[in-house]
Amino acid sequence: MSSQEPDIDNSPPVDDSPQEKSIEKKNVLPTTVHAADDFEQKVVEKLGDIGNNTAPLNDIEYVMDKIGILSVEECKDIIRDLLKHHEYDYNFSDSQRKKLAALIEGPSDNQATEEWELELKTEAAINKFFSPYPEVRAITTPTDDVNIPYWSFTVRGQRVSLNPGPWTYKEQMLSTIIIDVGLTSAYCFWNIQTQTVYYKDKWLTPGYGILLLLSTQLMGLGFSGLLRRFVVYPVEAIWPNILPTVALNRALLVPEKTETIHGWRLSRYKFFFLFFGGMFIYFWLPDFIFPALSYFAWMTWIAPNNFNLNTITGSTNGLGFNPISTFDWNVLSAYSYPLAYPFFAFFQQFLGTLLAGLIIIALYYTNTNWSAYLPINSSGIFDNTGNSYNITRVISPDTGVLDESAYEQYSPAFYSAGNLVVYGAFFAFYPLTMVFIILDAWRPLLKAYKSMANAAISSTRKLLVGIKNTASSLARGDVRGAGRHLRSINDESSIYDGFDDPLTNLMRSYPEVPDWWFLIIALVAFIFAIIIVTHWPQLNTPVWTVFFVIGLNLVFLIPMSYLYSISGTTEGLNVVTELIIGYALPGHPEALMFVKAFGYNINGQADNYVSDQKMGFYAKVPPRAMYRGQVLSAIITAFVAYGVVQFADTQIPGICTPEQVSSFNCENGSQVYFSASVVWPDLSRY
Repeated sequence: MSSQEPDIDNSPPVDDSPQEKSIEKKNVLPTTVHAADDFEQKVVEKLGDIGNNTAPLNDIEYVMDKIGILSVEECKDIIRDLLKHHEYDYNFSDSQRKKLAALIEGPSDNQATEEWELELKTEAAINKFFSPYPEVRAITTPTDDVNIPYWSFTVRGQRVSLNPGPWTYKEQMLSTIIIDVGLTSAYCFWNIQTQTVYYKDKWLTPGYGILLLLSTQLMGLGFSGLLRRFVVYPVEAIWPNILPTVALNRALLVPEKTETIHGWRLSRYKFFFLFFGGMFIYFWLPDFIFPALSYFAWMTWIAPNNFNLNTITGSTNGLGFNPISTFDWNVLSAYSYPLAYPFFAFFQQFLGTLLAGLIIIALYYTNTNWSAYLPINSSGIFDNTGNSYNITRVISPDTGVLDESAYEQYSPAFYSAGNLVVYGAFFAFYPLTMVFIILDAWRPLLKAYKSMANAAISSTRKLLVGIKNTASSLARGDVRGAGRHLRSINDESSIYDGFDDPLTNLMRSYPEVPDWWFLIIALVAFIFAIIIVTHWPQLNTPVWTVFFVIGLNLVFLIPMSYLYSISGTTEGLNVVTELIIGYALPGHPEALMFVKAFGYNINGQADNYVSDQKMGFYAKVPPRAMYRGQVLSAIITAFVAYGVVQFADTQIPGICTPEQVSSFNCENGSQVYFSASVVWPDLSRY
């Protein structure tokens, strides 16, 4: 077991040559003790400035050690390559880009040559041997200890590994990743609840529910393996939404030297518990003592009976146009993370929200599609009397297919103005995302496509040659030779091929997860999906829909996941799936729900899994340990979700109704699911 503290290993990577390093240092470092001390102090100060005081001192010292091996010309080349690589990178600040461009031109006015050279080398070293992003430098390290914690002994030739000692950072991160897979409910929870509560299906069985949950959960995991070249290993894929989680775990588990920053002498560990205590005390106020602070609709208090004022500024049933809308961080961060998202992404979301609110007002007050007779901002669906739509009046209870005559006698379905704008925004999102990727982000994606294509070609060629040689050996009766050829089929290409940044190079110390491991998971999930549509004909879902939804994800998955990795935000494929299936299978609401589950969940779960893999990448968690943890967690989550949905639907009286005594409503879950299942299969009528 290593005696070093976790992730404080300051030794150089294994590919460095100590002898060459010491020779080069002699040519660039000060020769006297006093000069060396002065040089070191200046470098530490300069690295602190560059890192915005976010990188731990141990990491700064590691980069400082690298400065001595760089010449001025090497530093200029490093910075030129850096500027070219990040030319279209939204997370690489424009001010930093201008600063580096000016730096390679030479000393600025009134700047000493020695000072300029120090700044040049420091900038080059921190970008070459660490990361060009200060937010990434704040949550990870440029070094790794592969022995955290590892202790083993041999019994009859077999190695038995134990993990004694204190709980380590890597173990904490692996546990976080395992939990994060099942942190939110499985998406198909809403399928099952909608079919039980709204459609009142009597044919639902445990086999159906569990297979559906397993299939949708695991297919996303299978697809996530294909995304690694696109959104895990590229440097620009920083995944801003996961950085707070990594930072928190690091602050709690990784020892660090206490530093004085801006006059404050406080470790991250103490900082967390100080604010944790304050938050614990404060949140009793908006969450329990005075809930009005959560939805602080103070303007409606001025004139409680003013309909228009409540419609525009109300928080619950209104649009919430309110400059001071909440004092509850849980409400503020429900749909976005203002402190984690890049400014360009969050500002665009803010402008989009403001514009959408104005459009909703225009639709509502012009009574577009009779929306003025309904709540202005509801996710529900209504009939022509303004009541919640009763789907059981218009479908066959045995097949879930629309009854045309019952529909004509009852009512078409109506959406609120808010929901009309939401779906309009979805239709704009899909083409704009593809245009953005094609015009702006094609370079890194093309590189990843080439890497994946080369790996596929290499694997296929090796497979065909191996099969041919194996068959030839068997034809000659050479069983031993056939076995040797079978073993040679193993592809020697690596998922890391084409990536040469410091963090990826550290991960090369661990056995990688082959692509086919993920493909096996996807294949199993695919088989489960085929079993569902063939064994339960009540769904009225043709087999071709499974192939369709997989093809749809192959088109959109990579661009949307890449957008997620650089901005922290994305949207699902549920709406485009609903649109296409609504036209392809009119009058089949339950078929639409089934296909929608895969349309959204392949993308949503793949993003969830691959973002967790990026967390493990930052923490240097062995990839195969992450794979085992994610597969196990996905399976457990499916069974737990089924048990919970059965309990909720059968043991909570009045679930998903406004009259439920404990307010267990389904506004953001199965109610939305139900609404979509009614409207989209009825598209041909509009």
